[in-house]
Amino acid sequence: MLGGDERRVDSRTIYIGQRQGSASEAFIPPKFCDNRIVSSKYTVWNFLPKNLFEQFRRIANFYFLIIFLVQRCTADVSSQEALCASESHK
Repeated sequence: MLGGDERRVDSRTIYIGQRQGSASEAFIPPKFCDNRIVSSKYTVWNFLPKNLFEQFRRIANFYFLIIFLVQRCTADVSSQEALCASESHK
């Protein structure tokens, strides 16, 4: 069997040489399963969440994110301390 998420559809019967209905009868097309194949991984709506998940499920990328955040926070604190120190000497 192929992938597990296909939905099974009952068998269908195709009649060859079936006579056409009268003009007063409405034609109701039979409902078959959708044959579209989607091979793209992302859409416009799920690109950012899926991409972030794919990037940060690797431990190295998560580690570098933490290092970036720590450096960013310490840089903000040290620049504020330098600003306070320069103002107090005036």
